[in-house]
Amino acid sequence: MITSLLKKTAVAVAIAGSMVSAGAVSINFGTLTTAVTASDIERSGAFDDVFSFTLGTGTGVQGGVVGIDNVGDLVGQYRFGVGTVPVWGSFSALLPVPSDPVTGDFALSKTFSGLTVGTKYWINVVGSGSQTSYALTLAPVPEPETYAMLLAGLGLMGTIARRRKATPSTEGA
Repeated sequence: MITSLLKKTAVAVAIAGSMVSAGAVSINFGTLTTAVTASDIERSGAFDDVFSFTLGTGTGVQGGVVGIDNVGDLVGQYRFGVGTVPVWGSFSALLPVPSDPVTGDFALSKTFSGLTVGTKYWINVVGSGSQTSYALTLAPVPEPETYAMLLAGLGLMGTIARRRKATPSTEGA
């Protein structure tokens, strides 16, 4: 009798495990040097999606989740971490309440700063909803030195333009 109960339990666990794994997406974006997007991610029921990447440039990442839940009953959370894919820990935030209760449109944008080039990071999106569809976009945030160089270049161009305007024209003399 105990053996039969153990066999039934093992079968139930195996079936539950296969159902959970069917609701998961795992995408590795590789080294993040430009914006990348995973789009048209279709979900039905519970999902647990992991997006991993290695930071290739910059000191932060701008992450955005945009989606639509066709039925309007999406419940979801996301979390951000470093190292291997998430296996524990608390969630950072709830996904926003749909801005349109009829279509279920929602959007979330978040900047994760203080990151290190060459380090592996992940974003985990977990939730449930009937007929959910969403997209995730990640983009590296440039280092402050990049902005300083941009501003210095713009200043130099402004100085050159001002000098050209101030110099009297010698044409026609």
